[in-house]
Amino acid sequence: MDSNKFGNRLRELRGQLTQKQFATKIKISAAALSGYEGGEKNPTLNVLLNISDACDVSLDWLCGLSLRKSRFARIETYDDLFLTFLEMSLIPNFETDLMNEYSGNGFQGSAGILSENEHVKKFFSDWVKMKELYDGKIIDLDLYILWFKEALKKENFVILKDDDMPF
Repeated sequence: MDSNKFGNRLRELRGQLTQKQFATKIKISAAALSGYEGGEKNPTLNVLLNISDACDVSLDWLCGLSLRKSRFARIETYDDLFLTFLEMSLIPNFETDLMNEYSGNGFQGSAGILSENEHVKKFFSDWVKMKELYDGKIIDLDLYILWFKEALKKENFVILKDDDMPF
């Protein structure tokens, strides 16, 4: 586990809470939390499980192994939806047809709600280009994922409402 990434994820989860408040929430001491956030200490499996349960985050995300924050594959935001697509795109021989359809004009499939949003179309159009660079080994996985995360931040997609669900 990359302790620096773990520490960053802990600080993100802690948000506006003090170390003492957050430590109480995840059932550890403030001193231990400080050590984890600073990368000086590594947590036990029990501590990781407490954090995962208390904050509803996956262990993979907490340890820096996944972009998907939730413990469950729920799709509640456009980010969740796009992360699902990203995970699919990392499967060997994944075709970009879905991404091409979303980025194109006039998509008429079950996810037509997305094609009406110009930001979504641009995101998918750019993503198809990045996927081609990744598949062609012009960029590596780290750069591909970094672009993806930055593109999501830049677009700041809104949370899906039940009637917006594209499936």
